[in-house]
Amino acid sequence: MSMLKEKTDHVDNICVNTFYTNDLVFQGKKIVGSCLRRRGGKLIVQGSIHVHLETHITDLFSEMFAKSLASVMNKDLTETPLDKSDIEKALIVAEERYSNASWNNKY
Repeated sequence: MSMLKEKTDHVDNICVNTFYTNDLVFQGKKIVGSCLRRRGGKLIVQGSIHVHLETHITDLFSEMFAKSLASVMNKDLTETPLDKSDIEKALIVAEERYSNASWNNKY
């Protein structure tokens, strides 16, 4: 896993395929980073985490990512499981917003 020090020459129409300063790249793919897209007269800026890894390296990546993030933020790593209420709230938001065509296509 590496942090890019400078924007690379790799530019693509799909923003997650373009690497920018401080994006987190793992095995040549952007895992955590930012995207900027123009839609008409509007700009959309987003930060995201993209993790599509083979099952056997998911746990390794998760551990490495958490430790790296804690180190960058100069914090100790503490693991706290989600409780049933947290999961229920997340499912409601997923249904009301992120599974809703009007939310996803509003720009």
